[in-house]
Amino acid sequence: DLLIEQSSRVRAGRSERESADGLLESPGGEPLTLRTQVVALRDRAGERLGLVYVTHDMTHVRGLEQDLQTAQEELQSLNLRMQSSNEELRASNEELETTNEELQSANEELQTTNEELQSTNEELETTNEELQSANSELDATNRELAHRTLEMDSLAFCQRTIIRTLSAAVLVLEGDGRITTWNLAAERLLGLTEREAVGQTLWSLHVPALKRALILKLRRHLQENRSLRLEGIPYQLPHGGKGSATMVATPLVTDTTVLGSIILFEDTTRATALLEENRKLKSRGKA
Repeated sequence: DLLIEQSSRVRAGRSERESADGLLESPGGEPLTLRTQVVALRDRAGERLGLVYVTHDMTHVRGLEQDLQTAQEELQSLNLRMQSSNEELRASNEELETTNEELQSANEELQTTNEELQSTNEELETTNEELQSANSELDATNRELAHRTLEMDSLAFCQRTIIRTLSAAVLVLEGDGRITTWNLAAERLLGLTEREAVGQTLWSLHVPALKRALILKLRRHLQENRSLRLEGIPYQLPHGGKGSATMVATPLVTDTTVLGSIILFEDTTRATALLEENRKLKSRGKA
């Protein structure tokens, strides 16, 4: 539930990054402390492409923090004891004229307290070294994460470039039908610019090239997680003529989650005309 809430805040644009800690039981029954970060993934133009989920195992760090807290509490307790011993020492000094034995006892107590304090300081130094080592590991992890993020940004940029240069229109939708990708061919064939389409739901758009009945049929299939392939679709060409196209719509799903869908719309006007011309030539040949 916490991960879903984080994802919703980032997806809604209320935050670019969300981070929260949670507990999980390992297969061996040991409790694990996990820190999950949800980061908005954007291309170079600032357009959001999706979400990145990063999980760190904070169990070791959390354990070190608890050890450090315990050591600090012990040190505070020893400081209080030290203060009490000093007060006893001052009282013993005041009574020096009457009893040397009390002064000797107070000195012994002071020595014991100093030894305990020294031992605690050594433990604290060890804990600090362990914490420093953990911080170094965390820095290395952060550097690796930054490197991976750059690689993912580069890959996403390459994928977007390839999609933009395809001759077929490519539409990528989220699960609710909201458009995340609308390439150059889609602008050319369907009559809407990327700025007009991205961020809108396909079902609510007026697409000049497509009939409303076709869009509704496409919506029904995708909502039922069914693929759809249509050939010879009549549509309005950008210059005003009539054309035909092939459309293939495929849901993007995992075992339990609907990620969205991808739609390919390819103009087949010239190919259809050539096939018709070839059919006519064959008919004349038979005659």
